[in-house]
Amino acid sequence: MARKEGKKSTFKLVSYGIDAFLAVVIAFLVFVMISMVVSSRNSPYNVPSVFGHSFLYVMTDSMAVDKAVNEKECAAKEGAKKERCEAMIVAEDVSSFSIGHFESGDGLIIASVNPNDIKVGDCISFYYEPLRALDTHRVKAIVPANSSIDYAPVGDESNIVHVENKTNKPKFLTRGDNLHASLSSSSDGWDISYFEEVEADKVVGKVTMASTGFGNFLSFVSPSVPGGYATVTYPLFVLAPLLIIGSLSIVDVIKEVRKEKKSRNEELAAAMAEAGIDPNDEKAVYMFTVKFDMKREMAEEREKEKERIKKKMRKQMKKEITAASNISPEEREAMKAKMKEEMLKEREKEKEASQAPELSEREKLKAELKEQMRKEREEAKRLEEQGKEEKGDD
Repeated sequence: MARKEGKKSTFKLVSYGIDAFLAVVIAFLVFVMISMVVSSRNSPYNVPSVFGHSFLYVMTDSMAVDKAVNEKECAAKEGAKKERCEAMIVAEDVSSFSIGHFESGDGLIIASVNPNDIKVGDCISFYYEPLRALDTHRVKAIVPANSSIDYAPVGDESNIVHVENKTNKPKFLTRGDNLHASLSSSSDGWDISYFEEVEADKVVGKVTMASTGFGNFLSFVSPSVPGGYATVTYPLFVLAPLLIIGSLSIVDVIKEVRKEKKSRNEELAAAMAEAGIDPNDEKAVYMFTVKFDMKREMAEEREKEKERIKKKMRKQMKKEITAASNISPEEREAMKAKMKEEMLKEREKEKEASQAPELSEREKLKAELKEQMRKEREEAKRLEEQGKEEKGDD
């Protein structure tokens, strides 16, 4: 028996733990969705974020390493095109930077950042006007506020470009690591002298993590990923926990109903045995069961009424105690005495109310039993007289 009770207790703890975990998951998902909606409305470029971080899916190869694959492409070209292609292969050493190359299909975590904290070599996401979309490239140079620099693009140091910044914030010169990206301006790739001028107000944030696994995850949960599975999987992230909690709640309700029914049947059997009711006498069992259920229901109603009165009294006492904090000790003692007197009166009323139905019900039961016994005597007398008549006829 003790082992059985221990199993029940363990099951309850596990059930409560699962409910709590799923509730936290749902609350987190709801919070994330609300945060993303609110932040996207407040963001100048409608980029959703959670705790100052945004999640992006890489859709091009502009930040892939510009080396092995493109060497094969260059080998297939001839003449001037081949020379130009080979000159554009810039395989930079990015090992000293916090973020290296990343491929199409990777996932990025973007953190909001103060433009003054961005350094050369950082990868930043920014709104690029020609594309009318977000772009993520590496910072090649920084033009300080209200200043200018002479910039030599990486791989084309012979081409010096003078860049001015007339704003009160730094300006960033960026470029993708792969000049042969699929979205380049021509079939031969970007020009080696190509770079973007990005004003600080256009910056969304700095890349803090790039991962292929995270990209796969986003393809399952982000509706913005083209060709992803979010239209199917995303609702499941919300519906599945709700269905599990609902199922567990239904199971708990069914168990409680069964437990209540079992308790009621055990009490009924004990009451019938105490009253000497024959289980084979259907009529007697039916009448006793109806009366038993009536008594049980009345007892439950009385308990509910008790709880209601207690709750009301506690609330009243709390109000009076709060009000009593500003009165004199004599008045406080008088209020306590008055409260005790009111509590005694409520208890007396409660006692009378609980006894009155029991007395009236007892009288009613006695009357019903007397009537039943009278009918049974009349039926026995009738059967006896009928038997005498049948003997006389014989």
